Amino acid sequence: MTEGEKNLAIDKVIEAMNLKYGIGALVRGKDATGLKIHRIKSGSLALDVCTGGGWAQGRVNEIYGPYSGGKSYLWQVTLAQIQKDYPTAVCALIDFEQAFDDTWARTIGIKTDNLLISSPDYMEDGLE
Repeated sequence: MTEGEKNLAIDKVIEAMNLKYGIGALVRGKDATGLKIHRIKSGSLALDVCTGGGWAQGRVNEIYGPYSGGKSYLWQVTLAQIQKDYPTAVCALIDFEQAFDDTWARTIGIKTDNLLISSPDYMEDGLE
């Protein structure tokens, strides 16, 4: 495949994605400079610096790591920070591991009165 054919194929994929999902759903990196992504503070200055200002709002943000690596703590401090920055917000948590500890959550600053929690038995139920 020549360079021209490759670029034409990529352009067709971009056009199809933008037709199906809306303008800007798929762009070349050089064209992405105008995209504005609102960031939400994570509660961790180091993570906010690494991510360019915090979690990307309206995007999928995944926390991945080894057992006991701090993943739960990270989302909990993020939740506390969101409640601090947006006092009227009601947050929702899908707790797939049924590991939510309300005493610990309140200790690190989570307002559990403004928190909705679902603990589905199966991952498929939670994703639905």
